[in-house]
Amino acid sequence: MLFVAVGLILAIACANIAGLMLVRAQARGREIGIRLALGASRLRIISQLLTESLLLAVAGGSLGLIIAIWTTDLASGLRTTIGGALRLDVSLNSRVLIFNLAVSVLTVLWFGLAPALKATRFDLVPVLKDATNMSGRRRRPSAHSVLVVTQVTLALVLLASAGLFLQSVGNLRAIDKGFSGDKVLAMSLDMELQGYDKNRGKNFYAGVLENVSTLPGVQSVTLASTLPVTAGGMRMQRPENFTKPAVNERISIDVVRIAPRFFETIGLPLLRGRDFRALDTEKSTPTIIVNEAMAQKFWPGADPVGRAFNDGDTTFEVVGVARDTKYRDLRERSRMTMYRPLTQFYSSGVNLLVRTTSDPTPLAPTIQNRLRLLEPALAVFNIRTLSEHVDRSLYAERMQSLLLSVFSVLALVLTAVGIYGVIAFTVAQRTREVGIRMALGAQKKDVLKLILIRGMVLAAWGTGMGLIGCYWLSRLVSNQLYGVSAHDPATLVTVAALLIVVALSASYIPARRATKVDPLVALRYE
Repeated sequence: MLFVAVGLILAIACANIAGLMLVRAQARGREIGIRLALGASRLRIISQLLTESLLLAVAGGSLGLIIAIWTTDLASGLRTTIGGALRLDVSLNSRVLIFNLAVSVLTVLWFGLAPALKATRFDLVPVLKDATNMSGRRRRPSAHSVLVVTQVTLALVLLASAGLFLQSVGNLRAIDKGFSGDKVLAMSLDMELQGYDKNRGKNFYAGVLENVSTLPGVQSVTLASTLPVTAGGMRMQRPENFTKPAVNERISIDVVRIAPRFFETIGLPLLRGRDFRALDTEKSTPTIIVNEAMAQKFWPGADPVGRAFNDGDTTFEVVGVARDTKYRDLRERSRMTMYRPLTQFYSSGVNLLVRTTSDPTPLAPTIQNRLRLLEPALAVFNIRTLSEHVDRSLYAERMQSLLLSVFSVLALVLTAVGIYGVIAFTVAQRTREVGIRMALGAQKKDVLKLILIRGMVLAAWGTGMGLIGCYWLSRLVSNQLYGVSAHDPATLVTVAALLIVVALSASYIPARRATKVDPLVALRYE
């Protein structure tokens, strides 16, 4: 989607440049006509106009490169907040620089060619008589109008996509995750890196839980092999009915290894049964806690607590049922999840979770110091709150919506400039007409209305075409949205209204200037 957005911005910018160059070429119509009349070849004049376009391309490309360097530094700063395995390469290299220069030059030359050809193709007689205001008035603005309508169309598509993605991210952040990440600090430990074996690791975990729980401001402490909203982790796949090998349907169950008080610490309700306890050891009956989805799948309409569950290798006793939660992805429906006690099923890599009575972030150094009393060489990494962890899982969506929003603002600015340029050009072309109207008794409000209608008609055409473009957009983005339709009426109406307001504002300035025309001066206007 971002690649499409960049393409739309480039198209809007090119349409804007073409429109402005058309205006510039028409303003120089008399000059070009005189040069042609004096014997200058059409090719020479076109070459000069393209040279001016080339200078514009180099200046614009250089400015864009400076902005790119600044935004690269900004993106590098944002990258440090991502965490996890996600890394973004946003560095500039020779290929990027060459591509930037090539795109700048080729687009400006290509879109500058049409205005150059148009500027050198006209009847010299009316031009030399300076009658351009009367001749071609119906033809020439049409090219400007098409370009402005194109800009409005593309801007609306960009605005709609940004609005939809912003709503999608908002819906994902507001979704009921099934747990409460407020006031919960998380940090990762890897005992394999420390060279700990299974028994030593278990003893260390017990010491961690005991020591950290005594810190002031700590409500509860636990360990978990994977955090909620984490891609990866352990997943078990077995036939649905393990006692009937003929059944070929296979199911997938997420497996999480946890310490006691896990559910209390992350605010995940335990609906039935009990939590794990210290007595659940390798010598006792293997126990599990299942979530609602798994309970409904295997024991529909019955209480699974006390039931046996066999995964094909081990028979477990179900001791509790926990509420469903988004353990892998905020977008997906709650998956079947099985919780196993770390005291029975050891994991060398765990996450320490600490619930506090206030903001847990200031407590992080104290917790680290307490851990290093147990193991001075302990590596503690990925320190963040559980809420920050959830936000990081949405990094791609948030970054995409941010960039689309930036592109949309840029599209609005370019469109406003384009509309302003066309309306200003229209006012300049119709100065004599405006003077005649005012001399015949037209009021300022009538002139204002006349000019504003011109801008509103262009905006209306562009908005209509943009809404049609949004139908095409829906097929591209519908599978990337959450909780909002790609045809969301509120979004489409809002962005359409915003574009109309921008068009009205961009049209008002030259329209207001037209109302200040002195009829006597306008009647002598050439």
